[in-house]
Amino acid sequence: MWSQFCKEPIPDRSFTFWDWFYAAMKVTREHLRGPWMDGSIIGFIHKSKAEDYLLKCPRGTFLLRFSDSELGGITIAWVNEGNDGQPQILHIQPFTAKDFSTRSLSDRIRDFDDLFYLYPNKPKHEAFDRYTTPAGPPRNKNYIA
Repeated sequence: MWSQFCKEPIPDRSFTFWDWFYAAMKVTREHLRGPWMDGSIIGFIHKSKAEDYLLKCPRGTFLLRFSDSELGGITIAWVNEGNDGQPQILHIQPFTAKDFSTRSLSDRIRDFDDLFYLYPNKPKHEAFDRYTTPAGPPRNKNYIA
């Protein structure tokens, strides 16, 4: 059983748990150390559990989690209002080390006008302003897949 855990791909994925875990740790060490150390990244939470947490929160609440499908990816899940007025959880295509080499996670979060509170209720500027570059016009807001 242990040998399978080490070598067998995760169900419905082309990589092992250890490949996934190493990639998550690598992107954290190289690009996300500050937000990780201060608890701004939940990280290890399943997509459905993140949705359960967020459905109880006001619009604009978001959390950061490691992607289940993208090695070394981190994604933002947030509460939006659906067309029917009910809460809807949206997920941004995962960011990777390649993305962070051009623009930090904190700067990308600042670009999103729909993100207000880091889960459960911390204003995003309190959580991320210390990690952002000096304010300027947002670069590109076309992050949603």
